[in-house]
Formats: sequence, structure tokens, C-alpha cells
Amino acid sequence: DQFTQTGAIVGTPCYMAPEQARAEKHITTAVDVYSLGAILYELLTGRRPYALKSRTLQEIIRVVCEEPVKRASTAVTQVHITTRHDGTAQTLQPAALSNTREGTPIDLQRRLDGEVDTIVDKAMQKDAAERYPSADHLRADIERHLNGQPILAARQSSLERAGELLGKYK
Repeated sequence: DQFTQTGAIVGTPCYMAPEQARAEKHITTAVDVYSLGAILYELLTGRRPYALKSRTLQEIIRVVCEEPVKRASTAVTQVHITTRHDGTAQTLQPAALSNTREGTPIDLQRRLDGEVDTIVDKAMQKDAAERYPSADHLRADIERHLNGQPILAARQSSLERAGELLGKYK
């Protein structure tokens, strides 16, 4: 049996927020928003937001805290190799995923590009302060998108994304 200890990491690696991976003491509902974003990402793309090369603590922390999540619209056009629970590799082809969603990989990419990418990106921001303030705000933006209304989350510009990535290497 394993028992939870103060300062221990608790959560499923591909769904945990960076502050969870760092075992921060002050955890807020921003963790829930992040996890919901990860679930939404998996529902849309057929894959988890991160590909862990190993399940070591250092690898989990590095990937969750430092690696950017591929945009959903990009992920659906790429071959993805994942490891099953039994240790064998599984290759996920873009055509197989898009067929389950009624279209081609390019059709799916077009549907996800723009507002859907922006919603997922906002929910999965590395900085908790940059995420939706609550699950209800995330839900409301999803509803706005589905109803053809403009979402409230602002799409991050290419310059802002590049700045974030460069800031990581200072």
C-alpha cells in the first residue's frame, strides 16, 4: 500500500497541472481547469497531451512543467506512437482518428484550428494565473463556441508563444 505524504505528487501524470507536479502546497481550482483541458485535448485529438519517455519523477516534472503541449489542430495531423500498459508500442495514424470524427485529418485540423485550439491552450497554460479562473468559465467558452458566439479567451499571438518558449531558455 502507498500512502499520501505531505509534499508528495498526487495525480495522473498526463492530466496533472505543473503546480501539482512540483508538489506545491497551495493548490487551487486552477488544477481542475488544467485537468479538464487535458481531458478535452484527449477527446479532441485521440491522444494525451504529453508523451512520457519514462515514468520517473524527474521526467514527469520536466515534461509537465517545461514541454509545451502541441496545439490540438497540429496533433491530429501527426503520427503518434504511444506505449500501452503492457509496454508494447501502439502507433496512432491521423486517418484512423479523423475517421472516427467523420472526416479527413485536414478536415479535423480545420475544425480545431482557431477557437478550439485557443480554448484548450487557455485551459492548459503552464502558469495557473493564465488559465480560465474556473471550470464554469471554461464551460461557458465551450458553449459560446458551440453556439457560434465569440469566445472570451484571447488567442495567443505567434510572437507571444515564441516569447514564452524563449523565456524558458534564459
